[in-house]
Amino acid sequence: MRLTALAIIPHSLSIFAAAVLVSGLYDRLTLRNIARLGFVVVAAGLMLLAVMIRNEWDTLPVILALTLIGLGQGALVTVLFNALAAGAGRRCGLAARHHQQSRRGCGHGDRRHAPDRAC
Repeated sequence: MRLTALAIIPHSLSIFAAAVLVSGLYDRLTLRNIARLGFVVVAAGLMLLAVMIRNEWDTLPVILALTLIGLGQGALVTVLFNALAAGAGRRCGLAARHHQQSRRGCGHGDRRHAPDRAC
């Protein structure tokens, strides 16, 4: 049985674990600091993996390196999706407000603005 395929499973699980655990860091760290930490963890895992490629491929160090890479990737993916969702929410909010104002006749191009309507 090839152990290489089994070495990938902890990588996938560590991505999931980091994605779940990073949400608990939002109160203590900014998104930028979480992203920096994620990049450092990915870099450490890649350096460990590079050392393993250079010497010999023992299963345990490869699994450790892939797990570190997965933890960093999970943190980065969570931060990325959080930032995208926050940006999309603001854009959708502005679009919805503009749509409501134009439906009520309170748009910028509408000169028939009645004083009793609140926009």
